[in-house]
Amino acid sequence: FSGAVTRGNTYQITCSDLFDCAGSALSSSNNRAEFFYPEQIQKGDILVNEILFNPRAGSSDFVEIYNNSAKALDLKDLAIATIKAPDSLVSKKALSATSLLFSPKQYLVLSTDPENIKKEYHTENANAFLKMNSLPAFNTDEGSVVLLAGERRIDQLNYTGKLHFSLIKDPKGTSLERSAFNRPTNEAGNFRSAAASAGFATPGYKNSQALETTVPSLEEVALMSPTFSPDNDGFEDALQISYNFKEAGMVANVSIYNDKGLLIKRLARNTTLAAEGLLVWDGTNDNEQKASVGIYVVYFDVFNLSGASKKYKKVCVLAAKLN
Repeated sequence: FSGAVTRGNTYQITCSDLFDCAGSALSSSNNRAEFFYPEQIQKGDILVNEILFNPRAGSSDFVEIYNNSAKALDLKDLAIATIKAPDSLVSKKALSATSLLFSPKQYLVLSTDPENIKKEYHTENANAFLKMNSLPAFNTDEGSVVLLAGERRIDQLNYTGKLHFSLIKDPKGTSLERSAFNRPTNEAGNFRSAAASAGFATPGYKNSQALETTVPSLEEVALMSPTFSPDNDGFEDALQISYNFKEAGMVANVSIYNDKGLLIKRLARNTTLAAEGLLVWDGTNDNEQKASVGIYVVYFDVFNLSGASKKYKKVCVLAAKLN
């Protein structure tokens, strides 16, 4: 080659003046071949997007991944694992022994029994499944899902059953879905129960709890919507409080009060914040009971180690459908 073969490019090989043993020449219509040399997988290129770790009896676990990059990536370079305390990788499973391209902005469900998942849940793309010989064992109470490229951790979800919508009596058969690709995987509120209206899981297509892309608020603290209805129907199921500060490291205390001034929920206590992010209220009180329909006030107090402090007050409405 005149130059080195580089990743992310498609190359064409052309042969000429080739003859077989009988003297027949390779025809010009059949003397070309192409190959694609995919780029290496970087952190954040492929994300954990959904997990079913507590399936119904007779059903199977699954993990859904998403290509969050603009690149076609080779799944031969990717593996999935879990963690044994305190932080030891175990049960590492390669996704593919041969090259298998994963297109940008696509979903892929990893399961040992894809046909079972397709029978249990609605899916919009029957081809968005990869049959695995085995998956790591995912505990039904808490655990971790780790995506690896070589020895590098590309993404990691630390889950617990407490991430499920607290008013679901039995979360068996309900997946946890990612809400936003541009938020840290383990940010509070980024993984929530799949909506009942979607059948409690969305394998192979857009999550029922996915947040639509919104224009960032110019306010330091803002409500994504002033109303919400915590009924797990996939529409405004939780109150999302966005924050956007000039620097990371602010410490927050966030409380929810009803219209009579009674404390309902302590949402954050001396919580260190990133420069920007979301806090989520699922509509329950400190006793994990559903709060009543009505008007609520969010008090958002922040301070830094230099002693500077700010206070914000936002009003929201917890709504419900009319019977």
